[in-house]
Amino acid sequence: MQKELKQMFGKILGEIYRTQAMMDLNDGVPMATIHGLLSGMENVIDEQLEHTGWVSAEEVKTITKFFAELDKNLATSGPITKVADLEAMALAAGISHDCFYKFITYHLYNHTLPESWSKMTGEIAEKRPNYRPEEN
Repeated sequence: MQKELKQMFGKILGEIYRTQAMMDLNDGVPMATIHGLLSGMENVIDEQLEHTGWVSAEEVKTITKFFAELDKNLATSGPITKVADLEAMALAAGISHDCFYKFITYHLYNHTLPESWSKMTGEIAEKRPNYRPEEN
């Protein structure tokens, strides 16, 4: 990433975090991190870039295929009632923990989880502290 673009990203992210902190919504981002971002400190920006995460188009394709196959198999095997079982199956299929929960949370917000998974919604939400069902 070009240096100027990285600095701009850091400043924008710093402003977002500062605004969230003023509203008591920053999920524990330290003021030192916010200051580092606003000041354009490259090491702080790089650290935040690592934490923002990224789900590539290839990962989306893989996890979409996994869930499509799983939905087909649920008709014969019965519903999965525990998130840990579903996550273990995803990990065995080569899907990372982080990617799994980002995908699931996206579908919770989008109301596109299969009906057969509705019993797991609360358990999924507990494992995703940033998921706020009241924002649905």
